[in-house]
Amino acid sequence: MKNKSKTISFSYALVITAIVVVLSFICTCFAVSSASNSSQADLNAALSYADDKVKDFNSQESKIKFDFADKIYSKANAVALLYSKDTTDEDLQKITRDLYIDSVVIVDSNNNCVASYPEDYKGKNIKKTDDYASFSKIVKGMAVKLMSEPVLAEDSSNEYSLLAGVPQSDGTGAVIIGITTDDYANVNGANLAENCGRNVIIAKDGEIISSTFGSEKKAKLEDLGINDSDLSKDSFNLNYDGNSYLCKTSVQGDYTIICASQQSSSAAVWVILIIEIVLLLCAAVMFALSPKFSEFFSNFFDIKFWKFILVGIINTLVGNGLQFVFYACFGWDKFQWGVWLASALGYLIGSIVSYFLNKYFTFKNKEKGWKPIARFALNIAICYAIAYGIAIPVTKWICVANSFTMFGLRPEVFADYASMLIGACLFVATNYIGQRFFAFREKKTDSNETK
Repeated sequence: MKNKSKTISFSYALVITAIVVVLSFICTCFAVSSASNSSQADLNAALSYADDKVKDFNSQESKIKFDFADKIYSKANAVALLYSKDTTDEDLQKITRDLYIDSVVIVDSNNNCVASYPEDYKGKNIKKTDDYASFSKIVKGMAVKLMSEPVLAEDSSNEYSLLAGVPQSDGTGAVIIGITTDDYANVNGANLAENCGRNVIIAKDGEIISSTFGSEKKAKLEDLGINDSDLSKDSFNLNYDGNSYLCKTSVQGDYTIICASQQSSSAAVWVILIIEIVLLLCAAVMFALSPKFSEFFSNFFDIKFWKFILVGIINTLVGNGLQFVFYACFGWDKFQWGVWLASALGYLIGSIVSYFLNKYFTFKNKEKGWKPIARFALNIAICYAIAYGIAIPVTKWICVANSFTMFGLRPEVFADYASMLIGACLFVATNYIGQRFFAFREKKTDSNETK
């Protein structure tokens, strides 16, 4: 009779396991198919959005250039109005700082610099300098205003340095200002891809003028392995830096737009599915054939477990609530270790609440002295290290390396928020085991007396 019962339980376990495996297989296939369709839809939406941005830029290119030049010349004219023969070096320095410009050079009718900040050019003839020689045309009356070609500043991706000159207010000589600005990135389209989204490349005549694709900036499309035959297609596959991308292209005037979406590895999906099936089979067989395992399972998830969950909810509202407040509201997201500090402080306060509730309510531990406190603190430290030691690096690797994000956040910021949530789940699982069987474990004598 016992063998028959065991056989029946084993048969039921196999049937249930088979159903679960089939459902898992269907769900996995559906998830892969949905992810693929979602990826195509997202890529089309991203390309459409980028297309509209480039179209607007293309149609307003002349106006953008005019507005930029007008803004620079207005600063030069402001200096010309504020400067007079009575202006001291300190006054010129104040004018420079108030207008947020880098330098000012005042030139007389003989092209001699009569005042400057910094004072590097004071007393020099600008015709004998490389940078300012062309501005002698303003002194001669051959030009009303001049601007040098903007040059990308050192150690910068979107700041440009340039010189601009206008006549002095009395009509003699010239005022030349030096300025560093990121506004020129709007003129030459250097930040166009940034306005379009992630994994976007904007090119003109094969030269990349703006890109948010990849960690290294490339000068030409061919440096990324993209050729003319790829651009002639509606979509193409691109292998770059060990990853596979599906790319779609569009053309707006002289500009070529490329949007890329990283493709998930189908091999990885199948490996996960196989592991899932093996684990389900092993669990079902072990549960059916081992009465001790069934008994342990029932005892493990007893009333203490549900009390622990209730305390965990209270503890989560306190600890994790403070954790997100520290991270988001106190500006700790601005430095590298902000997520670690926020989570540590949140759990420190939450752990104090957890200690008293779990000791006296969940596990009803009557042990006094410093030993339970020491075991509880050690358990919290170990569980925290395990949970966040896994969650933070793994989540950052998945999100940042693959540029994955949600809710319009930067991948780095989204990875921090996601790692806190995943770490919290791992912490709850390890913490329950640690508190029940280590921090607030029952003494053997107590259990014997109970029996």
